[in-house]
Amino acid sequence: MSMTAVLSMVMMNETTVAVALPSIARDLDMSVHRSSAVISVYILSFASFVAFGGRLGDLFGRRNFLIVGILVFFLAALVCGFARSREVLLGARLVQGIGAALMVPASAAIVVNNFSLEERGRVMAIYAGFAQVFLSFGPVIGGLLTENFGWGSIFFMNLPIVIGCFVAMFLGRVPNRSTPNGHLDLAGACLLPPSLFFFVLAIQEGSSWGWASARVWTALVGGIGLFLIFYVFERRRRHPLINFVLLKIRAFRVDAVILFCVQFSIAAMTVYGIFYVQRVLDFSPLGSGVAQLAMAIPLLLVTQLAGRIFDRIGARRLVLWGMGLASMGCFVVAAVITLKSFPAYACGLALMGAGFGMTLTPVNTDALSRVPASFRGQASGILQTIRQAGGALGIAAMTATVALVVSATPGASGHPEMQTHAFRWAFALAGFINLLGLAAAFFLPSGRQKVEPADLEAAMQKPVM
Repeated sequence: MSMTAVLSMVMMNETTVAVALPSIARDLDMSVHRSSAVISVYILSFASFVAFGGRLGDLFGRRNFLIVGILVFFLAALVCGFARSREVLLGARLVQGIGAALMVPASAAIVVNNFSLEERGRVMAIYAGFAQVFLSFGPVIGGLLTENFGWGSIFFMNLPIVIGCFVAMFLGRVPNRSTPNGHLDLAGACLLPPSLFFFVLAIQEGSSWGWASARVWTALVGGIGLFLIFYVFERRRRHPLINFVLLKIRAFRVDAVILFCVQFSIAAMTVYGIFYVQRVLDFSPLGSGVAQLAMAIPLLLVTQLAGRIFDRIGARRLVLWGMGLASMGCFVVAAVITLKSFPAYACGLALMGAGFGMTLTPVNTDALSRVPASFRGQASGILQTIRQAGGALGIAAMTATVALVVSATPGASGHPEMQTHAFRWAFALAGFINLLGLAAAFFLPSGRQKVEPADLEAAMQKPVM
């Protein structure tokens, strides 16, 4: 229960902030382009430090760093709520992402390690499904608070969840397992964040800076170069921050690619879906929150069913159907968005929600079940790094797409029709990324995994991609 409370707080934070973005943009004098950074800086921070957070938990006790993460997350949220400048808000969101990076890998590893292979699909469905309730109603709560008390109030509502987390951890006696035979890779932790930051910055600012500008190419080459240095450095370390040997396990590698594609779409569709219903359909913050239930409720319901089916048949067939539905949903949204019909738009959201619900629990559970227990904190960190990097890149790519389409028509930047046309191209991009996830799902092993992985010997026989 305590682990679901932790995940619930992280999930609800994402959806409530998305609903409040137009209000934040208005109060802090930020454009649509700039206000998306309130979400992307958090996701990017999460992605940059989550592997480090997983490693800290492995070495020094998962419960210890779960507690530290909760406190960091909550204190940063308080600063966000009181922020009256975009610089303070963005800085606090960065720290909040670090708190989430300490919490999530520890909680996932604790859940998986405490249940047998045969029970994990059902248990992970409960773990993720309870959190999905908060994800589902987060937009409604966020819209209600924003309309009546201002956007700062959405950050203060973390207090009761924090109290619930600590009470549940005390009553549940969460174990403090660790793997002390290892070292902390501080050099790797210093290389990974700037490599992701510069790469995402180049994609997001490409349209405003100019794709041929020196700033864009410096950031792009710098990000790729730093990541290559990080990769070479990690391959030579005895105790790396990210153990690339884990990516030699084919199923784990494929699951990671699928999670990247899913988070690319979810993060991008959430942010720009909110802007669409508020800016184009003229919904209020509360109305836009209710509108998101069209995707969130199918996701919540299907997640529970998918976890139980996974225990019987494994991930492959579920994920193929799930990614197919999610892709279809994105293309439906892209096709009907110019009609300005909410019922038609909601049909696309519902397809996406059902598809993502059919995919997320099986992929997460399958990935963590493929690695030995002593590596699961780190494996969870790797998965979250890849997943959140997908979210950050998704927002950046859609921001760049919208800016590119709008800038192609001089004088149309504030025109609603042009914004709708730009959003259409952005949502289609999410659909194509989901198709990549669908293609990757064909490489998942068929059937259910029957034995625990004893070690990495089988993986060592396969080349790293």
